[in-house]
Amino acid sequence: MSVSKLGRKASDQPAAEGGTRRAIRRVNHGKTKQLVRARNLDALTQAAARFRDDRDWKQFHNPKDMALSMCLEASEVLELMQWKNGAELIAHLHARREDLADELSDVLYWVLTIAHDFDIELSDAFRRKLAKSAKKYPIDKSRGRASKYTEL
Repeated sequence: MSVSKLGRKASDQPAAEGGTRRAIRRVNHGKTKQLVRARNLDALTQAAARFRDDRDWKQFHNPKDMALSMCLEASEVLELMQWKNGAELIAHLHARREDLADELSDVLYWVLTIAHDFDIELSDAFRRKLAKSAKKYPIDKSRGRASKYTEL
């Protein structure tokens, strides 16, 4: 159990049990009020879809434009890093951590929304992809190497 700066108590579910899930509660005049804080992919996906649907934006969201928007947001992540390398880049990203978090969240919004619209369970898809990548990049051949699997 940890306590944030605002005095909110949070408990984490171990990653081995399906990722980090944090329930946050605040006591308000003797009553417990639960503040919703989505921590697993399904909850985040539902939150992204609800955000969009509450604004009636789905009518504008075709797959091409959603993918394009995701790439544009990824470009904003890159923009934070432009013209910086090494220690200067790391220091800059630490100093702009909130901006980096915002841009990564924008990318995640599109990943989650596309997955939602095509009924892709991202946790399962990600695990399957990791298994495929593990076959392409066996530890004994790829450890410490930046080579593509065709060059191992």
